[in-house]
Amino acid sequence: RDALAEPREGTILTVLREAAAEARAAVAHGVHDFVGLAQRTLARARRSLDATRDQLDTLKKANVVDAGAAGFVVLLEGVAEYLET
Repeated sequence: RDALAEPREGTILTVLREAAAEARAAVAHGVHDFVGLAQRTLARARRSLDATRDQLDTLKKANVVDAGAAGFVVLLEGVAEYLET
């Protein structure tokens, strides 16, 4: 956040923060297998991504989600899929 001129909620920053918070909470609540951790983190990231459409006026007007955040979710999907196979 400190490296950005104008960090804003509703972007990849929000999705990263919320996914990381979910991962920390999962571990704190006893999830110690990496597959379970990846699944919970991905689920939270997906919900957070969907919410970006309502957090910034420009995204809301275009009815789209943040592109960087969407790319991060795709990355997490790939990790989760790899771990499940």
